Amino acid sequence: GKIYEDTSMFENARKWYRKALFEDMDNISEFYGLIANTYFKETRFDEAMIYYKKALKSNKNYISAYYNIAEIYKSKKEFDKAQEMKNWYIKTCKSTRKND
Repeated sequence: GKIYEDTSMFENARKWYRKALFEDMDNISEFYGLIANTYFKETRFDEAMIYYKKALKSNKNYISAYYNIAEIYKSKKEFDKAQEMKNWYIKTCKSTRKND
């Protein structure tokens, strides 16, 4: 999937990430995040948001999802929501560092 993503063949990348998703359930949040990133790169923010939220549902410490959701809100000029997500991002970063 990564090769397809790196060459902007996002639909093919998503196909491989979805396949991997069902073969490696231990890393489900990572694959949801990768799928979301492909939509994000295409500025398909509504689809990206769906998958970032799925990533967070499976792992509330999936830090990059908070940051990318904040960026989506920022692009939509929803600055209060963007700031809220940035705050969650910072809080999650701090709490995961304490656990290391």
